[in-house]
Amino acid sequence: TKFTNKLRTAIKTIKGHQQLYQGLKRAAYTSHNSSTAALLFVNAGIDTERTLSTQGDSFWWKTSGFNKIDKPYEHFHKIIRGFDPSHNGFQENEFTLTIDGNCGFGGDLNCAILNHTGHIIKILSA
Repeated sequence: TKFTNKLRTAIKTIKGHQQLYQGLKRAAYTSHNSSTAALLFVNAGIDTERTLSTQGDSFWWKTSGFNKIDKPYEHFHKIIRGFDPSHNGFQENEFTLTIDGNCGFGGDLNCAILNHTGHIIKILSA
């Protein structure tokens, strides 16, 4: 606790760090209207039993069951994640997309170009 408090104090003294941390988001999403489906972008997972506003760290740690999502979550047509802790690589089903190429674990760094409905236009790997 002492170490963490000293670290927080030190970070607060450096101009710009507090604003940076306040600007970090756990998830991102596209707008939803009658002509397009909304997309939800998360780091690794989601708890589909909880509302979007009560997810907290679920976007980072609630990874079990991600590939078993079989219906839209709230008003989101597709949930896209960038990291699969099981290292199963690129995966897609009707309601989810994992673009992880196992970068950092011997695999590729992937990027997916999606259209406004979540369909893949192109996949880039490096």
